[in-house]
Amino acid sequence: MRPAHLLLLPALLGTLAACAAGDDTRPMQAGAPALFAAPVTTNVCPDGTTTMGIDVSKWQGTIDWGAVKNAGVRFAFIRVADGASYYDPQFQTNWANAKAAGIPRGAYQFFRADEDPVAQADLLISKINAYGAGELPPVVDVETTEGQSAATIANRVGQWLARVDSQLGVKGVVYAGSYFWEDNVGSAAFAGNPLWVAHWTSGCPTIPSQWADWTFHQYSATGSIPGISGDVDLDRFNGTVAELLQLVGSSECAADPAYAACDGAVMVRCDDAGHLTRSDCGTAGGECSAVGGLHCVDLNCWTNLSGGENGTYCTPTGALGTCTGGQYAEVACPSAHHCEGAAGSASCVAACATQGAYCASERVVGTCASGTYTETDCAADGRYCSAQSGTARCVDAPCAPGQGGAEDRTFCVDSERLGRCDAGAYTAAACPTGLRCFAVAGGAQCIDPSVPPVDESPVEDVAAPDVTGGVDAIAGDGGPSVGPVVIGSSASLRDVGGGCVGGGGGAPLGLAGAGVGVWLALARRRRGLAIGR
Repeated sequence: MRPAHLLLLPALLGTLAACAAGDDTRPMQAGAPALFAAPVTTNVCPDGTTTMGIDVSKWQGTIDWGAVKNAGVRFAFIRVADGASYYDPQFQTNWANAKAAGIPRGAYQFFRADEDPVAQADLLISKINAYGAGELPPVVDVETTEGQSAATIANRVGQWLARVDSQLGVKGVVYAGSYFWEDNVGSAAFAGNPLWVAHWTSGCPTIPSQWADWTFHQYSATGSIPGISGDVDLDRFNGTVAELLQLVGSSECAADPAYAACDGAVMVRCDDAGHLTRSDCGTAGGECSAVGGLHCVDLNCWTNLSGGENGTYCTPTGALGTCTGGQYAEVACPSAHHCEGAAGSASCVAACATQGAYCASERVVGTCASGTYTETDCAADGRYCSAQSGTARCVDAPCAPGQGGAEDRTFCVDSERLGRCDAGAYTAAACPTGLRCFAVAGGAQCIDPSVPPVDESPVEDVAAPDVTGGVDAIAGDGGPSVGPVVIGSSASLRDVGGGCVGGGGGAPLGLAGAGVGVWLALARRRRGLAIGR
């Protein structure tokens, strides 16, 4: 942090006050000369035992926190951000390593009075939620005005503190130098919050008159600590280590020491010291559950058991997935066993529990024959198990019902390719030149794009000559021609049989080539019009 503003006037005031009253720890008396009327400050000595600490940011570089702990440091304030947008790149590392070394931590944020105070607080809150709550309260570091008035600064500091209290359940600490606060803020609204005073002296610090005492004292900016290269800020706590750890409390824990709840995927609960702690299950890919006590639920259990915590299911590879209290374990079924059952109640069953071939899992075919059980791993060549035909077998992915397909079907791979599943085997072929793939009732076909796909709806009755007994021939004297055949209620396409297309001896209508098929499709679309006009 930056130093508090130290002026010559405080020293002069202290000297004159000491000469007049003999005690420079008391405020100036009423009626003193105007020169000494403001600001009124107080030097406050510690109550007794103090506890050593430091505050750090990215400027201290890589820190050996084990060495810091061995040097006698018993707490640390770690910068999380400057304003609403700058996140200290060393915060996560310092935060984790200080905890690993057993050093209680608190996060501080350099406060920018010209930025949104709630946005600033939310940045700090998001990092604490992501990386775990500290053992000490968060700090708002107030030491610049950014051109704002005293009333504005006080109002925005209040918003920051209120946001932290409401979201973390902790009363935040105010960091400030005495003369900065007196000259630029002057508010007594936060006298109930712990004060971290900046005054670089090893003696009794001068504190703003709005507070009666200090909780933390930053007494040097040029300290030297093993494990840290260069200068570091030195601090002390006004009390013992045990008293230090009692600072973080919450209204929830005060009302219910056993308070525990889920905030989305985050577990929120009180520890033994009455501190509200937060732990994000989502960082490990899980969810939070309060069923039977607050805990994280493995994502495998949450997903496959529909939010449940206890049960079993068969994995896609045929293994048995087991969830107990939200904790997940997976085991392969023993030899001559397979996984069977619905999600929530599955198990490894002995061989030949079901005769014949069946899907032991999504990608495994189990077969019982003559009392012997065998398994076929469909996944080995990218296929899936299907029992659509009445017996299980491995089928290609486009032909698997579980993948939206069918063992026997035709479909358009795209506008130019016709896909075909034949007994679960997939092939795809390009449509002949000039044809395109269209979906039709029951599948797909390669069709001349100028001829719309055949409408499979029932054929309408039309007024037409009755044609009974089929059509003997469709012919003319001079070569292929079409006679006056009408498609109506008395003669369906199936009824038009036994005749020929072309001159005498032509091919039967039902056996005509591809051209006849297109001709019939067109005829059907024309619904009742005479064919051959």
